[in-house]
Amino acid sequence: MAARAAQSRSTTASTPEPAARVHTNLDEVQKPAEIDVEPFVAVAGGREFVFAAVHDLPWDELGGIEGDGDEFMFKTLSEDDYEAFKALKVPGWKINILMDDYKAHYKIGQRRGQRQR
Repeated sequence: MAARAAQSRSTTASTPEPAARVHTNLDEVQKPAEIDVEPFVAVAGGREFVFAAVHDLPWDELGGIEGDGDEFMFKTLSEDDYEAFKALKVPGWKINILMDDYKAHYKIGQRRGQRQR
């Protein structure tokens, strides 16, 4: 009898609605204004270097932003700027400051609530 009652309950229980198939449509997402900030520019050897915005880099290149200086430069500078910057032989302590300033400019490593200006 208990088996029959369990069977009866399972057939009368409502079936949940299937979940939506699309949760985010990246083809229709617009860039939020909060990440549309001016480019990061640094001067070295008397030359201006414009670094790519972290938010505009392909997702598979973001790992270099947190890594070593050469990887950071390679992923954020144009090919010509990368070669020119590399030729300057900037000391590592200055690269660390540059990377810290870049991260602060784009609010990298801050939680969403901390990103408000």
